[in-house]
Amino acid sequence: MEREHQVFVSDVSIFELAAKDGKHVALGRLVAERVARGIRAIIYNDTIEVVPIHETTILLPKTYRSTLNVSTILSVSPASDYHKE
Repeated sequence: MEREHQVFVSDVSIFELAAKDGKHVALGRLVAERVARGIRAIIYNDTIEVVPIHETTILLPKTYRSTLNVSTILSVSPASDYHKE
């Protein structure tokens, strides 16, 4: 019996790929159009699901998801809160 698999990629991974490949393009090791074509191939491939970084089902193991309030953990206070005199 053959199993089907689903492919996921984080949007952060795509960003990192673009940044690293951008460095190689700047150094003349890669051609910019080829990098852009590769990234578009990942983004627009219907069999690859791009997962946002804030997706809690990916970030946390199942045991923690049920006990933690992820929105509280991931919320960030304004920078002014850290510089009170």
